[in-house]
Amino acid sequence: KFCFLMDIIFSKMSTKKFLLDDKQSNIFRLVYCNIKYEKDKNAIYAALFSFTLQITLTAYVALHKGASVANESNLNMLALAVFTFSYSTMVAVATITDTWKAYELVFKEVGLLMIMDVIINICIPIALTYYGFILILCEEDYINAVLNCSALLFIPEIDDQLPQILGYREDDIIKNFLITESMEDFDTVIEMPEEEFSTLECARRNIICGLQFGDFYITNMPEQGTNAQAGLIFQPYQVTYGIDGSSHEIVPSTTITPDCLLCGIEWQYTTGYPNTTNPRVGCLTLTKINGKVVQIERNEDPLGKVGINPEKHKLTGLFIITTFQMSEDVIKLRVCGSYNKQNFLKAFDYYSLWDVTDEARAAISNSYERPKRRGSRAKEE
Repeated sequence: KFCFLMDIIFSKMSTKKFLLDDKQSNIFRLVYCNIKYEKDKNAIYAALFSFTLQITLTAYVALHKGASVANESNLNMLALAVFTFSYSTMVAVATITDTWKAYELVFKEVGLLMIMDVIINICIPIALTYYGFILILCEEDYINAVLNCSALLFIPEIDDQLPQILGYREDDIIKNFLITESMEDFDTVIEMPEEEFSTLECARRNIICGLQFGDFYITNMPEQGTNAQAGLIFQPYQVTYGIDGSSHEIVPSTTITPDCLLCGIEWQYTTGYPNTTNPRVGCLTLTKINGKVVQIERNEDPLGKVGINPEKHKLTGLFIITTFQMSEDVIKLRVCGSYNKQNFLKAFDYYSLWDVTDEARAAISNSYERPKRRGSRAKEE
């Protein structure tokens, strides 16, 4: 049951990231979010208007191409035609990928708005890529070629720009949709009979169970979300070296890079405050995925009151630092990750926590070690 309920939360996080953070909402996806749980369905007229306008414009482009089919190619326009074709191809590939992702995260089933989204963001870009190349290549006037190029690139953007033109409050619409859908999904799970909570049902719902992945609070911190005003910001941190190669820095990052990846974390707490509920880390040793080691150790206390506890604690696997604050000692330290490197990557792909760069993925893949078969120990592992 816990896996089912957590899957609802994380699936909504993925949808929010796609629509709001990555700015992949358009008039069809926004209208779907707006009317699915509302009695007033008038917002669908905005989607129908965009669909009709874009289809009409594309049809006129095709008719113009058919009327000018006898025109000979103008080699002077070849460069502009090639650049327009290349750009249109890149746009078409991106929109096809985003439309398929929208089907998985937002629509989840075939419907009117989903069909309109597919036609406008898959069929039309492909058609305009072909027609645009022919029209521009056959154009005789330079300024008309430029105007045609601008018009052809504008047509696929109408559904993306229409929500802003109509004054839609995208944040409110999407968040209300996600909250309502979450409540519906929660009710569905609660009403499910006990026998349906099984491994087979998890597989049918594409819920990944059995991944060991979580947060590790090395220093005591309240369990709460990001609060910028209180200085609680959870994000990946990079462990980098200075220009001279001897000094090091732990700096925040927006994506997970190879410098974020740690295969070993070892720490020792400070002494001198035996009854504190907020122990500090006096010595911290970080082993990066490339094998390089960074050690942070407090300076010796001239009064001899505070020292470093000889007891060592260690995490081994694949982790990233998500909270770090330091003065004389490490005051705040939270990491997330897994004892298993493969689980680490699967968890990030499934939960869409932060983007993992291609370089980081390559570093993780290269670090996989084949398990050694050594009788009972291999079975235990």
